[in-house]
Amino acid sequence: MLPKQGTATDAQYQTVLRVMGDLTPSPLNYEKAGEIISAINYAAAIRDTIKRDGNQCTKNLRQITQFIRTNLDIHIDVIRWAKSRFKRGTHNGTAPLRKTLHFQKVYDFASSGNQ
Repeated sequence: MLPKQGTATDAQYQTVLRVMGDLTPSPLNYEKAGEIISAINYAAAIRDTIKRDGNQCTKNLRQITQFIRTNLDIHIDVIRWAKSRFKRGTHNGTAPLRKTLHFQKVYDFASSGNQ
């Protein structure tokens, strides 16, 4: 198991870079990479939920992820969600989401026509 301090792994870096592009922090440490990947996973789950609901997701993964990251209360909740999934061993499966206030804020942002 990798230590929780130090530089991000290559896999973490590539995942963050693929979604965030020029918004990828440099240097990227292990913990920050994990937090960003948590936001990416939550954003993807929101996008999938919107589509399953028969609605259109008007934002891309990067926009949704950045929305999560720039709203501290939401980002803290998303990190908690990701840690809980990891503890339960469900982090590699489909991401179940509870319809909380933060869920609704992200859902509304991702499905809104506002840029």
